[in-house]
Formats: sequence, C-alpha cells, structure tokens
Amino acid sequence: ESQIAIVTQDSKSISDWRRDLESFRPDLEVVELPEIDLAEFTVTTRSLEILARRMEILSRLSRGENFIILAKISAAIQKGISRQKFEDLSLKIAPRMQIDRDKFLNQLISLGYESSLEVERAGEFSPRGGILDIFPVNSTTPIRIEFFDDEIDSIRQFDLATRRSIKNLDSTTIFPRNFIPRFSQQKFRRDIR
Repeated sequence: ESQIAIVTQDSKSISDWRRDLESFRPDLEVVELPEIDLAEFTVTTRSLEILARRMEILSRLSRGENFIILAKISAAIQKGISRQKFEDLSLKIAPRMQIDRDKFLNQLISLGYESSLEVERAGEFSPRGGILDIFPVNSTTPIRIEFFDDEIDSIRQFDLATRRSIKNLDSTTIFPRNFIPRFSQQKFRRDIR
C-alpha cells in the first residue's frame, strides 16, 4: 500500500470516487483534502477546523501513513508550507521534558493560539499556576499539562464539560493554529494562491 491522491474537478466527482472506493476497497481509508475558501477566510471555528484538517492530512503524509486522498483541483493546488516547515511549527512535548514555561506560552501565541480564562474551543490555552490547559486544533479533546518548575510532570486529555481527566498521554504534538506565526489574513490570502 502507499499514499494515493485522486484529484477531481468538483464535489460530485469526489462523492462518486468515495462511493466507489468504499464499495470496492472498504479496507482503505479515504480522506478529503478540504479547500480553504479564500474569499470568506476569517478566524472562525469553521475556518480553524478546515485549517486543522488540512494540517492533520499534511502531518499524516509526512509520517508516511497509507491512505487515499480525494481533492478538488482548487484544494490540491492551494499553496501550503513545506513538510519541514510544518514539522518545525508543530510543538512536540512529553512528560519529563524541560521547558521554559514562559517561552512555551509565547510559542503558542506566535502559532495563533489565544489565551483565555478557561479553554472552551480549539485554538485556546489557559495558564493557571503550574497547570496549562490547551485545546490543540488537531485534537477532539483539550489537554492539561502539569508542570513541576520547568519540567512537564504530566499530560492528560480532559473532558471539556466536566474538566475531569480522560487519559494520560506519553506525548503529544500541538499543530499550529495558523500555517505561519502571526500570519495576517491579507498575507494569507495573497501567499496561499
């Protein structure tokens, strides 16, 4: 098996390909590369979900995972960032890592994350004493990082409604909320074309 990309001209063709692939090869994972609507791009939850989905697919490609990508021509030709730049922008953390907490918070801000009193949606973080809650754009659940001085003591997923821990993580990767730190919308629209 290998990575395969099928580029089509419209959404109907993508639906047809998906239906056929799922009928003939149900063992293969099929994903659709979403298109960023340049005319309507704003930093909304929906826009962030689309960016996160594109970044998730790029990340999986860089790891060499096997799946089939379906994309409209307009989505496939949108300019992105190199694999190396994407990996450089992603923050990889694990328990027992030494991290300067203030620098880490500044990194999150430079990658487009917003500080809030309490994490409620993807793209937010909330520092409180030795605890840092982050809702990575590439995750369906937020994570809680506990620090002991400048060392990460633990990383856990937690339930957004109850704030209770779901499971401990051996490591995690935090994707950037924006492709490039402090990317302006005008520059994004110009450079992505």
